[in-house]
Amino acid sequence: MQAGLYNDDARVREIVYIMIAQRAARGLGSLYAQANELTMEEAGKIHSEYTPRGWMKTEKKLLMFEQHLYLRQPGYGSSYITGKYLLEVALADYAKMKESKHEEFKLKDFFDQLNAIGCIPTSLSDWQMTGSTSGILAIGKK
Repeated sequence: MQAGLYNDDARVREIVYIMIAQRAARGLGSLYAQANELTMEEAGKIHSEYTPRGWMKTEKKLLMFEQHLYLRQPGYGSSYITGKYLLEVALADYAKMKESKHEEFKLKDFFDQLNAIGCIPTSLSDWQMTGSTSGILAIGKK
């Protein structure tokens, strides 16, 4: 999206951002519920209130289904937002590495390499593609 793939459709960016906000609201409510700081109903209110355009206010059954799903899988909701962030960091590291070598950056090359590496943590993929140890060192400090 940031590379201009959807520039011909003005509503795509808006819808994607609304869905990111919805996912963050759903995840935040579930984290509070998992910590026993909120009831399921209170967590659902966060989900409903912080989803733009009132989209979750009309979907009560979906709201409860999603709250139950997230409660059964701790960390599930927050992993979407964290994963998006880690992927953006890896993409930036890759672009910087290419620039430092005076090579052309191609988004397709980044994703081809990432997919060829396989299913390992994103910080390890970043390290393998770029040599950047920032994500690895951050893991080791915890």
